[in-house]
Amino acid sequence: MYRCLHRSSIVSSLIVLFALGAAGVAAAQGVAEVRGSGLSAARSPEIPPRTLGAATCQNPAIATATSSATTAPFGKTGPWASKTASNGLSFAGTFSFNTGTSGARMTIDHVINSRSSGTSGPIRLALWATTTVPVYGGTINHFTLGTYDLSPLPAGYEYNNVDSGYVTFTAPPAGCYYVTLALLELQSGTYYYNDLDTASAGGTPDGSGYDLFSYGGAYCGGTSSCARDSNTACLLNGRFQVTTTYRTSSSSGAGTVMYFGGSRAESDESVFFWFFNSSNFEMGLKLLNACGYNNHFWVYIGGLTDQGWTVHILDTQTGATRTYSNSLGHLSSSVGDTSALPCP
Repeated sequence: MYRCLHRSSIVSSLIVLFALGAAGVAAAQGVAEVRGSGLSAARSPEIPPRTLGAATCQNPAIATATSSATTAPFGKTGPWASKTASNGLSFAGTFSFNTGTSGARMTIDHVINSRSSGTSGPIRLALWATTTVPVYGGTINHFTLGTYDLSPLPAGYEYNNVDSGYVTFTAPPAGCYYVTLALLELQSGTYYYNDLDTASAGGTPDGSGYDLFSYGGAYCGGTSSCARDSNTACLLNGRFQVTTTYRTSSSSGAGTVMYFGGSRAESDESVFFWFFNSSNFEMGLKLLNACGYNNHFWVYIGGLTDQGWTVHILDTQTGATRTYSNSLGHLSSSVGDTSALPCP
């Protein structure tokens, strides 16, 4: 049976933050139902929990986030432990958020300590922007948009209708992001995450049940503009459009994607091109996602020719481009560019 934590200082701070944030207007808003916690049903119907804060945000309208003068630093956070319904802190209910010139605001219906004994460490709600939907269990690469701290929570207690009010907002680099509310706990001087919830409404649906949100004016149309054809490869989930051209002393043209054994010579990360004969390999290109390593996409190119060539790479998500060339009459040198295109 869960009991409602009653601390007048916490109540006062939450009410003050709500009052300060009520007048602001946010630019990006999203909502999500907490999935899979299975904990809301465990609360005793005979003792309904009391509210410790303001009511949940209303009217989570679709909008585009505005940029900020400062950019959120790239961070990495690991899990505290394997999540179960009985060993940790968790969310239940509806999560919503707003970000923009007024700040960042987070709401969640319930924060529950389902442990059998003891008291949690200090709790922090963190609003994360990520390039992929976070999955519980591994270290998560993220940009922190805003945070809100709560006092330690005894086992069997919960916070209800938590509303951060508008806290300091720091925008991520321009791009399209998933926005996730993370439930952090301070243990031995380090914050670990205990639960995650990713917004599933209010942005641009990605087709998997979650939404993308635009920051810095990035176009988040939900579908890639890269279209495969005989001269065009679409790498890294279709985000990057890759084309090549060649030139000799007497002619020029577009490189063509090869076929090996009747199959197109293109994977999610690499592609092979021919220039003059469909059975004669001229160039191979590989594009790697190293966002978790140095916050860049890497490009590798190998050419087997002394003819002139140019490789064009377009990031269809941000509009960024990268071009590589080889001069006519010069034996191709291998390219290894580990800062080719910025993440996200």
